[in-house]
Amino acid sequence: MKPPEWYDVVRYHIVPPIFLVVFTGAVQYLAHVGQGATYITWRLAASKALGNSFSWGCVGLFSLWAFLWLQVPSAQIHGPSTLFGYRPPYQVQCKGQGSPSQIGYRLVNVSYERV
Repeated sequence: MKPPEWYDVVRYHIVPPIFLVVFTGAVQYLAHVGQGATYITWRLAASKALGNSFSWGCVGLFSLWAFLWLQVPSAQIHGPSTLFGYRPPYQVQCKGQGSPSQIGYRLVNVSYERV
């Protein structure tokens, strides 16, 4: 049985933007409370909104890491057929990426003593 059309509208077009705003704000609030802030203002939230050198270092390192792993040749599989009969190819990347990714993450954490 197919759900009603309004369900798809709510599920795909209304809920995701609301979740994005609500959960982003909630995470920022919890981060400030976790750092001991008792009086949270918009100015305080705005001053910390762009993160710090550690967070941007992690984003840059993991983006580079993901890009490099996409360049490593690996097996290719085909996904399920679409309605038009096309079977998209996928590259299997997860087998060799897990352990080196964890090691890289731990090295980043060790290099920042205050984390």
